[in-house]
Amino acid sequence: MNILTLDFETYFDDDYTLKKLTTEHYIRDARFEALGCGFRWMYSTGEPAYQWIAGPDLESYFATIDWNEHAVLMHHAHFDGLILSHHYGIKPKFILDTLSMARLQLGNHLSVGLESLARHYGLASKTVPYDRMRGRHWADMDHDLRSTLAAGCLHDIELTFDIFQRLGAGFPAEEYQVIDSTVRMFTEPKLLGDIETFGKVWVHENERKGELLRVLDVTPESLQSADRFAELLRTEGVEPETKEGKNGQIFAFAKTDDFMQGLLENDDERVRTLAEARLGLKSTLDQTRAERLGFMATRGPMPLYHAYCAAHTTRWGGGDKINIQNLKRGSDLRKGLRAPSGYRVVKADKAQIECRILNYVAEQWDVIERFAQHEDPYTGIASRFYGREITRNDPAERGVGKQLELSCGYGAGADTIVR
Repeated sequence: MNILTLDFETYFDDDYTLKKLTTEHYIRDARFEALGCGFRWMYSTGEPAYQWIAGPDLESYFATIDWNEHAVLMHHAHFDGLILSHHYGIKPKFILDTLSMARLQLGNHLSVGLESLARHYGLASKTVPYDRMRGRHWADMDHDLRSTLAAGCLHDIELTFDIFQRLGAGFPAEEYQVIDSTVRMFTEPKLLGDIETFGKVWVHENERKGELLRVLDVTPESLQSADRFAELLRTEGVEPETKEGKNGQIFAFAKTDDFMQGLLENDDERVRTLAEARLGLKSTLDQTRAERLGFMATRGPMPLYHAYCAAHTTRWGGGDKINIQNLKRGSDLRKGLRAPSGYRVVKADKAQIECRILNYVAEQWDVIERFAQHEDPYTGIASRFYGREITRNDPAERGVGKQLELSCGYGAGADTIVR
Protein backbone atom coordinates (compact mmCIF):
# COMPACT_ATOMS: atom_id res chain seq x y z
CA MET A 1 0.00 0.00 0.00
CA ASN A 2 1.39 3.40 -1.01
CA ILE A 3 1.74 6.17 1.58
CA LEU A 4 0.15 9.48 0.61
CA THR A 5 1.09 12.33 2.95
CA LEU A 6 -1.28 15.29 3.01
CA ASP A 7 -1.89 18.49 4.95
CA PHE A 8 -4.76 20.99 4.75
CA GLU A 9 -4.40 24.74 5.17
CA THR A 10 -7.65 26.38 6.26
CA TYR A 11 -9.18 29.82 6.75
CA PHE A 12 -9.23 31.35 10.23
CA ASP A 13 -9.73 34.77 11.81
CA ASP A 14 -9.73 36.32 15.28
CA ASP A 15 -13.07 34.75 16.27
CA TYR A 16 -13.17 31.70 14.04
CA THR A 17 -10.09 29.87 15.26
CA LEU A 18 -9.06 26.61 16.90
CA LYS A 19 -8.02 28.64 19.93
CA LYS A 20 -11.69 29.42 20.58
CA LEU A 21 -13.50 26.46 18.98
CA THR A 22 -13.19 22.71 19.26
CA THR A 23 -11.74 20.84 16.30
CA GLU A 24 -15.18 19.41 15.49
CA HIS A 25 -16.90 22.80 15.67
CA TYR A 26 -14.20 24.50 13.61
CA ILE A 27 -14.35 21.95 10.80
CA ARG A 28 -18.15 21.58 10.68
CA ASP A 29 -18.82 25.32 11.03
CA ALA A 30 -20.41 27.15 8.09
CA ARG A 31 -17.35 29.44 7.94
CA PHE A 32 -14.97 26.58 7.13
CA GLU A 33 -12.88 26.98 4.00
CA ALA A 34 -10.05 24.78 2.78
CA LEU A 35 -7.52 27.20 1.32
CA GLY A 36 -5.68 24.28 -0.20
CA CYS A 37 -3.99 20.97 0.47
CA GLY A 38 -0.47 19.71 -0.03
CA PHE A 39 0.43 16.17 -1.09
CA ARG A 40 3.51 13.99 -1.03
CA TRP A 41 3.29 11.05 -3.42
CA MET A 42 5.62 8.07 -3.22
CA TYR A 43 5.90 6.29 -6.54
CA SER A 44 7.29 2.83 -7.30
CA THR A 45 10.56 4.41 -8.39
CA GLY A 46 11.12 5.49 -4.81
CA GLU A 47 11.21 9.16 -5.74
CA PRO A 48 8.72 11.46 -3.96
CA ALA A 49 6.64 14.07 -5.76
CA TYR A 50 5.14 17.11 -4.02
CA GLN A 51 1.97 18.84 -5.17
CA TRP A 52 -0.17 21.76 -3.95
CA ILE A 53 -3.84 21.98 -4.94
CA ALA A 54 -5.79 25.16 -4.23
CA GLY A 55 -9.05 24.90 -2.30
CA PRO A 56 -11.44 25.54 -5.22
CA ASP A 57 -9.87 22.63 -7.16
CA LEU A 58 -9.73 20.06 -4.37
CA GLU A 59 -13.04 18.28 -4.93
CA SER A 60 -12.31 17.47 -8.57
CA TYR A 61 -8.70 16.52 -7.72
CA PHE A 62 -9.78 14.15 -4.93
CA ALA A 63 -12.07 12.38 -7.43
CA THR A 64 -8.98 11.27 -9.39
CA ILE A 65 -7.45 9.42 -6.43
CA ASP A 66 -8.10 5.74 -5.70
CA TRP A 67 -8.31 5.97 -1.92
CA ASN A 68 -8.32 2.17 -1.57
CA GLU A 69 -4.73 2.09 -2.80
CA HIS A 70 -3.23 4.50 -0.28
CA ALA A 71 -2.49 4.77 3.41
CA VAL A 72 -2.89 8.46 4.24
CA LEU A 73 -0.26 9.97 6.55
CA MET A 74 -1.13 13.16 8.45
CA HIS A 75 0.10 15.05 11.49
CA HIS A 76 -2.90 15.31 13.82
CA ALA A 77 -5.03 13.05 11.66
CA HIS A 78 -8.16 13.88 13.68
CA PHE A 79 -8.07 17.34 12.07
CA ASP A 80 -7.21 16.55 8.46
CA GLY A 81 -9.14 13.27 8.55
CA LEU A 82 -12.39 14.95 9.63
CA ILE A 83 -11.97 17.47 6.81
CA LEU A 84 -11.62 14.60 4.32
CA SER A 85 -14.62 12.77 5.73
CA HIS A 86 -17.02 15.63 6.44
CA HIS A 87 -16.39 17.92 3.49
CA TYR A 88 -15.35 15.47 0.78
CA GLY A 89 -16.85 12.12 1.83
CA ILE A 90 -13.40 10.48 1.78
CA LYS A 91 -12.56 7.59 4.13
CA PRO A 92 -8.99 6.43 3.45
CA LYS A 93 -8.08 2.76 3.36
CA PHE A 94 -5.68 3.28 6.27
CA ILE A 95 -4.77 6.26 8.47
CA LEU A 96 -1.31 7.04 9.84
CA ASP A 97 -0.74 9.82 12.37
CA THR A 98 2.66 11.13 13.45
CA LEU A 99 1.19 13.03 16.40
CA SER A 100 -0.14 9.79 17.91
CA MET A 101 3.05 7.90 17.13
CA ALA A 102 5.14 10.57 18.85
CA ARG A 103 3.20 10.18 22.11
CA LEU A 104 4.12 6.51 22.30
CA GLN A 105 7.70 6.80 21.06
CA LEU A 106 8.76 10.03 22.83
CA GLY A 107 6.39 10.22 25.80
CA ASN A 108 3.31 12.34 26.43
CA HIS A 109 5.28 14.70 28.70
CA LEU A 110 6.72 16.35 25.57
CA SER A 111 4.97 18.63 23.12
CA VAL A 112 4.22 16.67 19.95
CA GLY A 113 3.19 19.53 17.68
CA LEU A 114 4.88 19.51 14.29
CA GLU A 115 7.09 22.48 15.15
CA SER A 116 8.15 20.88 18.46
CA LEU A 117 8.97 17.58 16.79
CA ALA A 118 10.99 19.39 14.12
CA ARG A 119 13.05 21.01 16.88
CA HIS A 120 13.41 17.69 18.67
CA TYR A 121 14.93 16.09 15.58
CA GLY A 122 16.94 19.13 14.53
CA LEU A 123 14.87 19.76 11.39
CA ALA A 124 14.00 23.07 9.73
CA SER A 125 11.19 25.11 11.33
CA LYS A 126 7.71 25.52 9.90
CA THR A 127 7.28 28.38 7.41
CA VAL A 128 3.49 28.66 6.96
CA PRO A 129 2.74 32.44 7.12
CA TYR A 130 -0.05 32.27 9.70
CA ASP A 131 0.25 35.96 10.62
CA ARG A 132 -0.44 36.98 7.00
CA MET A 133 -3.23 34.41 6.51
CA ARG A 134 -5.48 35.55 9.36
CA GLY A 135 -8.85 36.69 8.00
CA ARG A 136 -7.82 36.05 4.37
CA HIS A 137 -9.89 33.79 2.13
CA TRP A 138 -8.23 32.18 -0.90
CA ALA A 139 -9.93 34.72 -3.16
CA ASP A 140 -8.44 37.57 -1.08
CA MET A 141 -4.83 36.42 -1.38
CA ASP A 142 -2.37 37.81 -3.88
CA HIS A 143 0.02 35.62 -5.85
CA ASP A 144 2.89 36.10 -3.39
CA LEU A 145 0.85 35.03 -0.33
CA ARG A 146 -0.60 32.05 -2.19
CA SER A 147 2.88 30.91 -3.22
CA THR A 148 4.28 31.36 0.29
CA LEU A 149 1.34 29.44 1.79
CA ALA A 150 1.76 26.58 -0.70
CA ALA A 151 5.51 26.37 -0.05
CA GLY A 152 4.96 26.35 3.72
CA CYS A 153 2.38 23.59 3.44
CA LEU A 154 4.64 21.40 1.29
CA HIS A 155 7.46 21.95 3.78
CA ASP A 156 5.14 20.75 6.56
CA ILE A 157 4.47 17.61 4.54
CA GLU A 158 8.18 17.03 4.10
CA LEU A 159 8.62 17.39 7.87
CA THR A 160 5.73 15.01 8.53
CA PHE A 161 7.16 12.25 6.35
CA ASP A 162 10.67 12.73 7.73
CA ILE A 163 9.36 12.52 11.30
CA PHE A 164 7.25 9.49 10.37
CA GLN A 165 10.35 7.62 9.22
CA ARG A 166 12.17 8.46 12.44
CA LEU A 167 9.23 7.48 14.65
CA GLY A 168 8.63 4.32 12.63
CA ALA A 169 11.97 2.81 13.63
CA GLY A 170 10.97 0.18 16.17
CA PHE A 171 7.33 1.30 16.31
CA PRO A 172 5.11 -1.67 17.29
CA ALA A 173 3.42 -2.83 14.10
CA GLU A 174 0.15 -3.71 15.85
CA GLU A 175 -0.21 -0.13 17.16
CA TYR A 176 -0.71 1.26 13.66
CA GLN A 177 -4.11 -0.44 13.60
CA VAL A 178 -4.95 0.93 17.04
CA ILE A 179 -4.16 4.48 15.90
CA ASP A 180 -6.22 4.00 12.74
CA SER A 181 -9.25 2.84 14.76
CA THR A 182 -8.80 5.63 17.32
CA VAL A 183 -8.76 8.36 14.69
CA ARG A 184 -11.79 6.92 12.87
CA MET A 185 -13.89 7.22 16.04
CA PHE A 186 -13.60 10.95 15.42
CA THR A 187 -13.37 11.25 11.64
CA GLU A 188 -16.13 8.74 10.80
CA PRO A 189 -18.69 9.34 13.58
CA LYS A 190 -21.60 6.96 14.05
CA LEU A 191 -23.30 7.84 17.36
CA LEU A 192 -26.14 10.34 17.39
CA GLY A 193 -26.86 12.91 20.07
CA ASP A 194 -30.23 13.52 21.72
CA ILE A 195 -30.41 17.30 21.90
CA GLU A 196 -33.40 17.25 24.26
CA THR A 197 -31.57 15.04 26.78
CA PHE A 198 -28.47 17.25 26.72
CA GLY A 199 -30.70 20.29 27.18
CA LYS A 200 -32.33 18.77 30.26
CA VAL A 201 -28.91 18.15 31.82
CA TRP A 202 -27.93 21.78 31.23
CA VAL A 203 -31.17 23.09 32.76
CA HIS A 204 -30.92 20.73 35.75
CA GLU A 205 -27.36 21.85 36.52
CA ASN A 206 -28.34 25.50 36.20
CA GLU A 207 -31.30 25.09 38.55
CA ARG A 208 -29.22 23.08 41.04
CA LYS A 209 -26.65 25.86 41.31
CA GLY A 210 -29.37 28.46 41.67
CA GLU A 211 -30.93 26.49 44.54
CA LEU A 212 -27.57 26.26 46.31
CA LEU A 213 -27.18 30.04 46.10
CA ARG A 214 -30.73 30.56 47.37
CA VAL A 215 -30.19 28.32 50.39
CA LEU A 216 -26.89 30.00 51.26
CA ASP A 217 -28.12 33.53 50.49
CA VAL A 218 -24.81 34.41 48.80
CA THR A 219 -23.85 35.64 45.36
CA PRO A 220 -21.93 33.66 42.72
CA GLU A 221 -19.16 36.26 42.93
CA SER A 222 -18.70 35.56 46.65
CA LEU A 223 -18.16 31.89 45.93
CA GLN A 224 -15.98 32.24 42.86
CA SER A 225 -13.59 34.77 44.39
CA ALA A 226 -11.01 33.01 46.57
CA ASP A 227 -10.69 35.98 48.93
CA ARG A 228 -14.43 36.40 49.37
CA PHE A 229 -14.97 32.67 49.82
CA ALA A 230 -12.29 32.75 52.54
CA GLU A 231 -14.24 35.47 54.33
CA LEU A 232 -17.44 33.41 54.12
CA LEU A 233 -15.62 30.51 55.78
CA ARG A 234 -14.21 32.74 58.52
CA THR A 235 -17.75 33.95 59.22
CA GLU A 236 -18.63 30.30 59.89
CA GLY A 237 -15.61 29.92 62.21
CA VAL A 238 -13.41 28.07 59.72
CA GLU A 239 -9.90 29.38 59.04
CA PRO A 240 -8.95 28.67 55.41
CA GLU A 241 -5.77 26.68 54.80
CA THR A 242 -3.17 27.73 52.24
CA LYS A 243 -0.66 25.97 50.01
CA GLU A 244 2.35 26.94 47.93
CA GLY A 245 1.40 28.37 44.53
CA LYS A 246 3.47 29.58 41.61
CA ASN A 247 3.76 33.06 43.11
CA GLY A 248 3.58 32.34 46.82
CA GLN A 249 0.87 31.11 49.18
CA ILE A 250 -2.64 30.57 47.82
CA PHE A 251 -5.81 29.20 49.39
CA ALA A 252 -6.23 25.40 49.27
CA PHE A 253 -9.58 25.61 47.52
CA ALA A 254 -9.00 23.11 44.71
CA LYS A 255 -11.32 20.11 44.59
CA THR A 256 -8.36 17.77 45.17
CA ASP A 257 -7.00 19.67 48.18
CA ASP A 258 -7.39 17.89 51.52
CA PHE A 259 -8.80 21.09 53.04
CA MET A 260 -11.68 21.21 50.55
CA GLN A 261 -12.31 17.50 50.95
CA GLY A 262 -12.55 18.12 54.67
CA LEU A 263 -15.08 20.91 54.14
CA LEU A 264 -17.26 18.54 52.13
CA GLU A 265 -17.34 16.24 55.17
CA ASN A 266 -17.70 19.01 57.78
CA ASP A 267 -20.23 18.44 60.58
CA ASP A 268 -21.73 21.90 59.95
CA GLU A 269 -24.29 21.63 57.15
CA ARG A 270 -23.80 25.25 56.06
CA VAL A 271 -20.04 24.78 55.75
CA ARG A 272 -20.60 21.64 53.69
CA THR A 273 -23.06 23.46 51.46
CA LEU A 274 -20.68 26.38 51.00
CA ALA A 275 -17.98 23.96 49.82
CA GLU A 276 -20.40 22.17 47.51
CA ALA A 277 -21.56 25.46 46.06
CA ARG A 278 -17.99 26.71 45.59
CA LEU A 279 -17.00 23.54 43.71
CA GLY A 280 -20.32 23.37 41.90
CA LEU A 281 -19.98 26.91 40.58
CA LYS A 282 -16.28 26.67 39.82
CA SER A 283 -16.59 23.25 38.19
CA THR A 284 -19.37 23.30 35.62
CA LEU A 285 -18.26 20.04 34.00
CA ASP A 286 -21.65 18.45 33.36
CA GLN A 287 -23.18 21.72 32.22
CA THR A 288 -20.29 22.52 29.89
CA ARG A 289 -20.31 19.00 28.48
CA ALA A 290 -24.06 19.10 27.95
CA GLU A 291 -23.68 22.36 26.05
CA ARG A 292 -20.84 21.11 23.86
CA LEU A 293 -22.49 17.77 23.14
CA GLY A 294 -25.81 19.46 22.42
CA PHE A 295 -24.35 21.86 19.89
CA MET A 296 -22.27 19.04 18.39
CA ALA A 297 -25.46 17.03 17.88
CA THR A 298 -26.99 19.86 15.84
CA ARG A 299 -24.15 19.51 13.33
CA GLY A 300 -24.59 15.78 12.72
CA PRO A 301 -23.27 12.47 14.14
CA MET A 302 -21.02 12.83 17.19
CA PRO A 303 -17.25 12.87 16.46
CA LEU A 304 -15.85 11.53 19.75
CA TYR A 305 -12.22 12.44 20.25
CA HIS A 306 -9.93 9.87 21.88
CA ALA A 307 -6.29 10.90 22.25
CA TYR A 308 -4.08 7.89 21.65
CA CYS A 309 -1.46 7.22 24.32
CA ALA A 310 -2.40 10.37 26.25
CA ALA A 311 -1.30 9.15 29.69
CA HIS A 312 2.05 7.79 30.85
CA THR A 313 0.33 4.40 31.18
CA THR A 314 -0.39 4.71 27.42
CA ARG A 315 -4.15 4.67 27.97
CA TRP A 316 -6.37 6.93 25.91
CA GLY A 317 -7.26 10.44 27.07
CA GLY A 318 -9.97 12.87 26.15
CA GLY A 319 -9.68 15.47 23.45
CA ASP A 320 -11.50 18.36 21.86
CA LYS A 321 -12.47 19.61 25.35
CA ILE A 322 -14.58 16.51 26.09
CA ASN A 323 -13.43 13.26 27.68
CA ILE A 324 -16.15 10.89 26.62
CA GLN A 325 -14.55 8.09 28.66
CA ASN A 326 -15.41 9.47 32.10
CA LEU A 327 -19.08 10.38 31.93
CA LYS A 328 -20.49 9.67 35.38
CA ARG A 329 -22.23 6.37 35.93
CA GLY A 330 -25.96 6.94 35.68
CA SER A 331 -25.45 10.36 34.07
CA ASP A 332 -28.08 11.49 31.59
CA LEU A 333 -25.18 12.58 29.39
CA ARG A 334 -24.58 8.89 28.70
CA LYS A 335 -28.24 8.45 27.81
CA GLY A 336 -27.93 11.31 25.33
CA LEU A 337 -25.62 9.24 23.11
CA ARG A 338 -27.72 7.09 20.79
CA ALA A 339 -26.89 4.37 18.29
CA PRO A 340 -28.00 4.88 14.69
CA SER A 341 -31.05 2.99 13.43
CA GLY A 342 -30.49 -0.76 13.42
CA TYR A 343 -27.75 -0.71 16.07
CA ARG A 344 -27.44 -0.68 19.86
CA VAL A 345 -24.95 0.77 22.32
CA VAL A 346 -23.45 -2.04 24.40
CA LYS A 347 -21.25 -1.61 27.47
CA ALA A 348 -18.50 -4.23 27.40
CA ASP A 349 -16.65 -4.93 30.64
CA LYS A 350 -13.88 -7.45 31.27
CA ALA A 351 -14.45 -8.89 34.73
CA GLN A 352 -12.19 -7.20 37.33
CA ILE A 353 -9.63 -6.46 34.60
CA GLU A 354 -8.00 -3.58 36.50
CA CYS A 355 -7.55 -5.64 39.65
CA ARG A 356 -6.16 -8.60 37.69
CA ILE A 357 -3.60 -6.54 35.78
CA LEU A 358 -2.55 -4.46 38.81
CA ASN A 359 -1.86 -7.52 40.92
CA TYR A 360 -0.06 -9.27 38.06
CA VAL A 361 2.22 -6.27 37.53
CA ALA A 362 2.78 -6.02 41.31
CA GLU A 363 3.50 -9.78 41.45
CA GLN A 364 0.87 -10.10 44.18
CA TRP A 365 0.51 -13.81 43.57
CA ASP A 366 -1.80 -14.49 46.52
CA VAL A 367 -4.44 -12.26 44.90
CA ILE A 368 -3.81 -13.85 41.50
CA GLU A 369 -4.36 -17.24 43.13
CA ARG A 370 -7.72 -16.03 44.48
CA PHE A 371 -8.73 -15.27 40.91
CA ALA A 372 -7.61 -18.75 39.86
CA GLN A 373 -9.84 -20.19 42.60
CA HIS A 374 -12.78 -17.97 41.51
CA GLU A 375 -12.76 -16.19 44.87
CA ASP A 376 -13.90 -12.60 45.34
CA PRO A 377 -10.92 -10.20 45.01
CA TYR A 378 -12.40 -7.41 47.14
CA THR A 379 -13.97 -9.01 50.21
CA GLY A 380 -10.61 -9.87 51.81
CA ILE A 381 -9.33 -6.30 52.06
CA ALA A 382 -12.86 -5.10 52.94
CA SER A 383 -12.97 -7.57 55.85
CA ARG A 384 -9.64 -6.27 57.14
CA PHE A 385 -10.88 -2.69 56.84
CA TYR A 386 -14.14 -3.27 58.72
CA GLY A 387 -12.75 -5.82 61.20
CA ARG A 388 -15.46 -8.34 60.35
CA GLU A 389 -16.24 -10.74 57.54
CA ILE A 390 -17.54 -9.02 54.42
CA THR A 391 -19.23 -11.06 51.69
CA ARG A 392 -20.95 -10.36 48.39
CA ASN A 393 -24.11 -9.88 50.44
CA ASP A 394 -22.58 -6.62 51.76
CA PRO A 395 -22.49 -4.57 48.53
CA ALA A 396 -21.62 -1.21 50.12
CA GLU A 397 -18.78 -2.62 52.20
CA ARG A 398 -17.54 -4.74 49.29
CA GLY A 399 -17.53 -1.56 47.20
CA VAL A 400 -15.19 0.04 49.72
CA GLY A 401 -12.98 -3.03 49.40
CA LYS A 402 -12.86 -2.54 45.64
CA GLN A 403 -11.95 1.12 46.08
CA LEU A 404 -9.18 0.21 48.54
CA GLU A 405 -7.76 -2.55 46.36
CA LEU A 406 -7.59 -0.37 43.24
CA SER A 407 -6.44 2.73 45.14
CA CYS A 408 -3.52 0.78 46.55
CA GLY A 409 -2.76 -0.57 43.11
CA TYR A 410 -2.60 2.92 41.66
CA GLY A 411 -0.35 4.21 44.45
CA ALA A 412 -2.74 6.09 46.73
CA GLY A 413 -1.09 7.43 49.87
CA ALA A 414 -2.13 6.89 53.47
CA ASP A 415 -3.89 10.26 53.78
CA THR A 416 -6.08 9.54 50.77
CA ILE A 417 -6.97 6.07 52.00
CA VAL A 418 -7.84 7.35 55.50
CA ARG A 419 -10.03 10.08 54.03
